[in-house]
Amino acid sequence: MKLNIYDPDYLLRLEKLQIRRKKILKSLSLEDWDFNILKVFQSNLIGPLKTIIRIENLFSMQKAVKRLLHGKKPLIMRLEEFSKDFSLPSIAALEWLFWVKPSLYPPPSTEMIDMTGENDIETFVLKCRQLLKKSGLENFVELQAALMKAENSNIDWLVNEINQLTIYNLGDVETFKQLYLDLSYIERSSVIEKLRCHPYIKAILTRRIVCPMILDGSNIVMYRQRIFDIDFILERISQNKEFYYPFLIVFDKNILYFPGFTDSPWYHSPSIILHSPADELIIKLSMQKKAIVISSDRFSEWNPGILRIDPRRFFE
Repeated sequence: MKLNIYDPDYLLRLEKLQIRRKKILKSLSLEDWDFNILKVFQSNLIGPLKTIIRIENLFSMQKAVKRLLHGKKPLIMRLEEFSKDFSLPSIAALEWLFWVKPSLYPPPSTEMIDMTGENDIETFVLKCRQLLKKSGLENFVELQAALMKAENSNIDWLVNEINQLTIYNLGDVETFKQLYLDLSYIERSSVIEKLRCHPYIKAILTRRIVCPMILDGSNIVMYRQRIFDIDFILERISQNKEFYYPFLIVFDKNILYFPGFTDSPWYHSPSIILHSPADELIIKLSMQKKAIVISSDRFSEWNPGILRIDPRRFFE
């Protein structure tokens, strides 16, 4: 058995599968499925299950997946019932189990079926487990990544994933940064040319980081009475001589009364903290994280001696 675990592309293939798994598990955990969940499945499944992802069978598929994963009947019967409901070979339903518990169940992928030469479920699973043990890898996600071939589309996948990030939710940016850094110089250049994300996200990938940053959200917003001045500040920071990352934005709780704040994407961002008094927390976080503060407030009453940039300079 020849595995591509020393292929430079292996890490990218592995992370691609792990991110796919994260998205699929999140979708499976939701109580009510909608068209967007179908799109998640359609873009992330790797086997014959993709062929059944249609809006007209949304409700019946959700019920069938729940019966497969949580039913009381023997597993082989549940797999056969699911496959019969959607006119698929029995082995196809294994993919749900693969994403949920990859330490036990292999995916019915072309690579895995070609490696075992089996379509019978029980024999296929048995042979795959033997292959996994022989490989020394931890689970079938790793084995699947090792069996896959290097693809130019992996670069396009990475670009697409990064382009889906926003400054309101940076998601897996750290993972994507590591994948980016593992690429060759030519591949990195190709990625950068194709990126259409916010400049700050691009800077996370390419700039040398000086230190973390705490933004005094209320102070910035009140200067020009604009919520999205936060976005502008981050854009300017991406071009600043010194680059600061990661960032937190601290708002005084009375920002909730600012027109439009609760309707803005910042309201749901994991990067914001609502706290009163805000100054106290800004200083505490700055000292704990050795972070620079973006605020026109000198914090003189606290006398903390923190590093600070006045954001008004970015609007000059």
